[in-house]
Amino acid sequence: MTEDSPDVIRDALGICPICFVRVPSCLIEKNNQVFLKKVCPQHGPSDLLLSSAPLYYRNLDRMYFSVMDEDKEMGDVELYVTGRCNMRCSICYMSCNSDKNALIGEPSLAEIEQFIRHCKQQMIIIGGGEPTCREDLPEIIRLIRSLGKSVMMNTNGVRLAEMDYVLLLKKAGLQRVNIQFDGFSEEAEVQLRGANYLSEKFKAISNMNAAGMSVGLNMCLVPGLNNRSFGKVLDFIACHPHIVSVNFLTIAKLGAAAAYPDRDYLMPDQAADMFLDELGDKFSRENLFLFQKLHLAMKSFFRQRYCFYSVIYVGVRTKQGYAPLDAFLNFKHLDFWLTLYERFYKKSRILSKAAFILGVLSLFCSRRSWKIAGELLWLSIAYVARSGAYFRPTSFFYINFSTSCDPNKIDYRVSRNCHNEMAFACHVGDALEHHGRSGHVFIRREKVKQQGRAGALE
Repeated sequence: MTEDSPDVIRDALGICPICFVRVPSCLIEKNNQVFLKKVCPQHGPSDLLLSSAPLYYRNLDRMYFSVMDEDKEMGDVELYVTGRCNMRCSICYMSCNSDKNALIGEPSLAEIEQFIRHCKQQMIIIGGGEPTCREDLPEIIRLIRSLGKSVMMNTNGVRLAEMDYVLLLKKAGLQRVNIQFDGFSEEAEVQLRGANYLSEKFKAISNMNAAGMSVGLNMCLVPGLNNRSFGKVLDFIACHPHIVSVNFLTIAKLGAAAAYPDRDYLMPDQAADMFLDELGDKFSRENLFLFQKLHLAMKSFFRQRYCFYSVIYVGVRTKQGYAPLDAFLNFKHLDFWLTLYERFYKKSRILSKAAFILGVLSLFCSRRSWKIAGELLWLSIAYVARSGAYFRPTSFFYINFSTSCDPNKIDYRVSRNCHNEMAFACHVGDALEHHGRSGHVFIRREKVKQQGRAGALE
């Protein structure tokens, strides 16, 4: 294969990042890499690097579109309760500031109640802006819980440095918090967040532990700034059982972050490569790939949506620190069963389900697997059902690499299965509404901003 004759993997559906017109697009392999190639009649061609592991990427891409071929259910919705924020982040995709955000309104308690009563999703993730800017946040949480929903919150963590506030939110019914945490570098904190908030974030994580609440970490990766600290972050998580996940996010070319140079916009597969470059003695690309197939099969088996632009794995806490999940489970025959699952998915649901079940059982064909079998089964059920048990600390922690769609990255064939749903009031005084998949919302907002229009989304 040469540069002049790239191999086309499949058709895609992208947009020109300049004029936002849908343009002819496809996935191609060239020079042992996978690219999203777009050609705008007005602004010319562009190539976005998706992966440097074409064999794995092709295999996963084929499986993804074999088993994610319909609109499946999503158990979560992110409810933006404010556009205000108490920080000034250089990578904020919503362009929030400390005073107000004209793009996001603040729904009243009555409007939130009306929305939740008609919301079919079981899990409500409170976000913004910074939700702790609302003084009535405990009332919002209490209201959502009273209507039988589970509640998580995305936050920068600054106000959670106050123990009394943490206890107030817990008493209201908050079950888990995802805290913005960009590693241990003061330089990264200042560049990304506008000031050094590390002491407040460490205090917030400690307070959550003292309050008996689980925590997820959201770490934004910037090449050359904080992308060599994966090992230190995982060591930190291993020592803190109440930290149940870490999400290594890559920058999206949205809002304030659109000012960053192109080299800083990574796709999840590239972030995973950086992770493996540092921790390749513990984690392997092959087992990471096999787990993606297992995760896609599990999602489709339980009829749930999942975005292809998300790479996930699982770590296990041990007496020595931590180990990858494949140190306990037998991945030897997994690919065989998952290939059968993919093959039978559209032909026979009975055979596909049988292949999935046999594939899962094959994982436990080792003596060591039974050390974690019971807890892993319980966690998997809680994860799929999004039950309250899902929030409890366990021996396991999730490792995720993900991104948000922007005009450069979006492939509408992928984003139709986006597993992030959003609800918010478009402007101050507007009604609280469910706006659907986050990738589509972000693109529409960028289009509105680019065209300089006020008013509601198209």
